[in-house]
Amino acid sequence: MGGMKCAHCGQTDSEDTDKPAQCTCYTWFMYTCTVCLVTVLIGVTCCVYCTCLLVSINKTVKHGKDSIESEVSLHGKNGFHEVVAAQGSISQKTNTHTIANAFTHISQLRRRRSETEKKKKKRTKGKGGNKKKKQKTPAAHYVLREGLASGRDNCPHTGQRSTEMKQTLDVFKLASFITAKSNPFNAIDGRFIAKKKGLYLVYAQILFEDCRFQAGMNIAQKRRSIKGADIIIQEHLCIAGVANADIRLHNTCAMTALFFLEVNDYLTVNNHYAGVHLNLGGNATFFGAVYLR
Repeated sequence: MGGMKCAHCGQTDSEDTDKPAQCTCYTWFMYTCTVCLVTVLIGVTCCVYCTCLLVSINKTVKHGKDSIESEVSLHGKNGFHEVVAAQGSISQKTNTHTIANAFTHISQLRRRRSETEKKKKKRTKGKGGNKKKKQKTPAAHYVLREGLASGRDNCPHTGQRSTEMKQTLDVFKLASFITAKSNPFNAIDGRFIAKKKGLYLVYAQILFEDCRFQAGMNIAQKRRSIKGADIIIQEHLCIAGVANADIRLHNTCAMTALFFLEVNDYLTVNNHYAGVHLNLGGNATFFGAVYLR
């Protein structure tokens, strides 16, 4: 009895065995199916592995970013320590790809911070830098007004000295380099009224031009009184002799003193001997004060 014959390769089954003939078509079919199955299994395995790996990397990178941001917020000014801390925390938890991503993120953070610092520096430069603005010390300096009359000529002097004393000088104006805001006084009719309570360093100078035996200047601190005349709190006197009966001579009288003024106390610069001639030109006659505290 003849065996079965393959339609593709022509091979027949043997008559003395019940096993089918192993033709080339069958062998090729089995081999191809096996290879395809193995390939599919490998592909599925790779997909599963890659998916798990990507999920793990994503979680690790997020954790690394959070740790970096916390390090940056705690050590924002120490760039080197920030990088080392971030690198250490990441290298213990991540692989090579994670470290590369972390360093990229660190460089971005540092670049942003440097740009922010540059912007801040530009802003502070425009506003005068980070330095605190120095408070201007209240001070005043008064000079002679323009167009003052020189007065009568007292030389040669034959008469008696005037008995009038302490003639208040109303000849000053605020110097151009002093602003009204920094001036601690209100000047009215030769009276320099204190705006604030405190210690003042006061200075003054007068240039005399006369032939009398004596000339002098005093600075007086006065306080208003409701009952009567203003009260003299303190007074400083400077005496300078001219001492020539015929020829007018020049001599200066200068002083510096400390005054503790209450609000609305006032100072006056006085020609101690009324009628003594002053030189009312130039810069030799002046008055000023500095508010100390």
